Amino acid sequence: MSAAAPPPTGHPLLAGWLQAFALCEVLPWLAHRREEGVLTVSCGPPAGALRRVEIHIRDGVAMGLRATVSPPPDFLRAHPDRLGGVFVSRGTLDVARLRYALASRELLAPARRPRLGRFLEIQGFIAAPDLHIGLAALARRHLATALGWSGGEFVYRPGSLGPPCLPLGERLPRLMLQCAQALDERSGEG
Repeated sequence: MSAAAPPPTGHPLLAGWLQAFALCEVLPWLAHRREEGVLTVSCGPPAGALRRVEIHIRDGVAMGLRATVSPPPDFLRAHPDRLGGVFVSRGTLDVARLRYALASRELLAPARRPRLGRFLEIQGFIAAPDLHIGLAALARRHLATALGWSGGEFVYRPGSLGPPCLPLGERLPRLMLQCAQALDERSGEG
């Protein structure tokens, strides 16, 4: 892990390998410095559907997260790493309605196809508060997965934040504790 005086916006301030510095060591450093920027974390060899996360940080708070997830082999299934799977696991939506919504959305032209959460809300399958709760739960799930990666790389670039895909809005130490608890619960399930 290397750090120096703040470089120009967009240039890396911090970069390293997860084998040498775990994400649970990098995030407190950024929280302590009250940084603003984006931490991009990529996993090593195939470790599941989640391939990369971008954590948007402002003043020691994880504002949001953008995830790169491999496409599911069967888009009509409720995958736990996808938004529909989160709604099903939380009991917000049943599998039959999710499949119906996924198939209906797929019939729309790609340019006119809304994101799944918005589509479910438009169709009346979920309410706006449920959408926000589901998106935040998915962001925490992705972050918990990334915290468990033992291989890969990270790059932190200071500067203004782009629009995150999934909302977080949590101080980094508290968020890390929540994610560690989620990892413990998941390891107890399997």
